[in-house]
Amino acid sequence: MEKRGCLGIDESNHGRFPEIYVGVFSSLSFDAKRGNYTKKRINTNIGDILNNHGRIYRHTIITKEHKELYGAHGSKVIAVAELIKAFNNIEDINVDSIILDGEFRKIDRLNLERILYPLDLPNFNAEPKADETFQIINKADAIANVLHRYYSTNKDRNRYKKTRIEIGIGKYLNFKNLF
Repeated sequence: MEKRGCLGIDESNHGRFPEIYVGVFSSLSFDAKRGNYTKKRINTNIGDILNNHGRIYRHTIITKEHKELYGAHGSKVIAVAELIKAFNNIEDINVDSIILDGEFRKIDRLNLERILYPLDLPNFNAEPKADETFQIINKADAIANVLHRYYSTNKDRNRYKKTRIEIGIGKYLNFKNLF
């Protein structure tokens, strides 16, 4: 049975490296409704954050090399594109809308659409402080924080391999002139 829902995207360690981007998909309508949520900065199990209500997550890592090659905005567009494509490839998942924490310029959106083509970009909303406004973003923020703590202190990159999307450094060279 197909699940329709919202994808929430947030990052941890913004502007420093590694920068961890997390996407959380939920078919629960209340996850995408406005509210007031406080950030949780506890080192906990990711399953506890998701509450196992059919929510799933994926993450990707932006390195210093990505930023040097594609710039800060280009790296963000690439991370968001990779997360959208990853959820698009999960069987029985249909992303109706996307909420992104933070600023996203019009040119970034155009570049995102170019990268995703021929995939259509669903309803897309980017806004500052979305991690305090939408539960789904709040959960993505908490997971990104857990992953950042893990990757900053552990050299074993296999623990979260099943949910990690690898972005080869040269994968988007054809789009470099856009950024």
